Amino acid sequence: MRIDDLPAARGPPEHAPLVPPAPAGTRPSPRPSPAAPQASLAPRGSVNRGDRDRRGRTATGAPGAAAATTDASGPLARPRLPAAQRPVRERRLGTGRVRGGEKLRPMRGELVKRAAAAAARPTGRSGPGAARPGSNLSANCWSHLHPVNMFNSYNVKFYHSKALTSPYPGSPVERSQVPEDKVGWLIEWKDYNPVEYTAMSVLAGPSWADPQINDKGFSPKFNERNGEVERRSLNGLYVVENGRPRNPVGRTGLTGRGLLGRWGPNHAADPIVTRWKRDRSGNKIAHPVTGKNILQFVAIKRRDCGEWAIPGGMVDPGEKISTTLKREFEEEALNSLQKSPEEKAELEKRLHKLFSQEHFVVYRGYVDDPRNTDNAWMETEAVNYHDETGETMDNLPLEAGDDAGVVKWVDISEKIKLYASHSYFIKLVTEKRGAHWSEDPGPEC
Repeated sequence: MRIDDLPAARGPPEHAPLVPPAPAGTRPSPRPSPAAPQASLAPRGSVNRGDRDRRGRTATGAPGAAAATTDASGPLARPRLPAAQRPVRERRLGTGRVRGGEKLRPMRGELVKRAAAAAARPTGRSGPGAARPGSNLSANCWSHLHPVNMFNSYNVKFYHSKALTSPYPGSPVERSQVPEDKVGWLIEWKDYNPVEYTAMSVLAGPSWADPQINDKGFSPKFNERNGEVERRSLNGLYVVENGRPRNPVGRTGLTGRGLLGRWGPNHAADPIVTRWKRDRSGNKIAHPVTGKNILQFVAIKRRDCGEWAIPGGMVDPGEKISTTLKREFEEEALNSLQKSPEEKAELEKRLHKLFSQEHFVVYRGYVDDPRNTDNAWMETEAVNYHDETGETMDNLPLEAGDDAGVVKWVDISEKIKLYASHSYFIKLVTEKRGAHWSEDPGPEC
């Protein structure tokens, strides 16, 4: 997944106040006298009070500036420039906004985003880039996966890709084609004509699915908890247009719900259970090229599409995420639904230690999923439960169940291809654990 934008880790770039250029053919003003001191060009927040006038403006000795004036007489008088010569100060207005013909200097956060975006641009190297351990920019050069066009809770920007899959999963329905530059809703596209599709399995009215929007008695409360159904997005508020929630990332070429039960966000939970790969003597095995220890995770092969994935599933109404994470792992990786009460109780006892220990929340937010539509989309919380010694999981025989066709331990590396955004989640785990991911060190970020 190509990362286009993420938070900076090395501090914001320098941004001194903008100084109006001298008009052509003019000579710079002489050095200010002691009565009109020149202000420091330090970043905002570091200017001494004595260098500001009474209204908070910073005096300047810019070339071409007119003679300084003062606001008032007396000991509190401060030198002040005419309005046309004062530097344009920082405003909470987006990039590109202008005032008086001069471009406004963006907020600090905008500068940070620009710097991160510049660092994240593809460099032409084929493999993903690995940054230094512990750096918040450790994922910013990883560009070979499909990005999603929005910011999640980790300030990572992506673009739709798998959400444009055609034909739609489990059907012959072809999405309307959406060019990459027309995905975002802010781009005007009067000719956009998406296909309407909701699977019959959803229209049949199972307990996990909403009725149709216009059905009598159905009045969903979007952007809030609606009874036992969580309709809030992990990424914040979303737009509701003509009674239907709008995909916060952008167009998908298909309206309705497809295979998804809920209008708006459909919440899932993905437990990533890991251990170190070890030899017969119990020693950790390091990768011969990178020298980093190899991490393994429990993977399932999905019955519906045949792709390998993290064993996860949908959050039931009113269910806690922690409960979903444990339940889904038991059902899909240990086949708990087919166990006797005694066998299930034993599984619960063994897993309690693993799932009650300190864990790592890998990701919370929107997922680039092939089932997404303009009105329904997947969101997940991926959590890593790590068995450091391997003693807990070694005593639990893996057995595929529920939606899983096969289950096994898989060595983690950049070569694994997983369902939806799962490869991205796995990579974040390797960064957190300092494990092997890629043989190519990638560009220095």
